[in-house]
Amino acid sequence: MSSTVIDNRVVEMHFDNKDFEKNVKESMSTLDKLKNALNMDSAKALDNLGKATSGFTMDGINTAIETSKLKFSALQVAGVTAIGKITSAAMDMGTKLIKSLTIDQVTRGFDKYAEKTQAVQTIMSATGETIEQITEQIDKLNWFTDETSYNLIDMTNNIAKFTSNGIKLEDATKQMMGIA
Repeated sequence: MSSTVIDNRVVEMHFDNKDFEKNVKESMSTLDKLKNALNMDSAKALDNLGKATSGFTMDGINTAIETSKLKFSALQVAGVTAIGKITSAAMDMGTKLIKSLTIDQVTRGFDKYAEKTQAVQTIMSATGETIEQITEQIDKLNWFTDETSYNLIDMTNNIAKFTSNGIKLEDATKQMMGIA
C-alpha cells in the first residue's frame, strides 16, 4: 500500500446514514423491551418507591437492639457473679484442704492420745495394774482393731468402764474383743 492510500483511509470518513438509522432503531427497540420487562416508568417508579418507604420505620430494629443490649448487660452481671462464686468456693476448698492436711490431723492425734491416756489412768486406778500390763492389753486391742473395723479409743474407754465395775483387765480385754 502506498502512503497516499493510508493517508486517505485515516483522513477519509465515510458515513452511511441508512446503516446508522437501522442500528439506532434496533437499539431503541431493545431498550423499550427492557423498559417494559422491568415495568419502570421513571416518574411512576419513584412515586411507588416513595409510597413503599413512607410507612417504613426503624422502631422495631431499635427496640431489638435495646433489648439485646439489656440482655447482654444481665448476662455480664450473671457471668461476673458466677465467677465470684466459683472463686469463693475454690478459696473455701483450698482453706479446708490446707487445714485438713495440717491442723486437723495434729488435733485429732492429740485428742486420741488424751482419750487413751485418760482410759489408761482409769484402768490403773480401778485395777492397780502397772502401765506395762495395761499397755500389753491395749496392744492386743490395737492388733484386733487393725484386723477389724473397730475403734481402739472406743474399746479402750469401754475396758476402763469394765474395770471400774470390778472386772479384771484380761477378762475385760477378752470381753471387749468378744463384743466387737
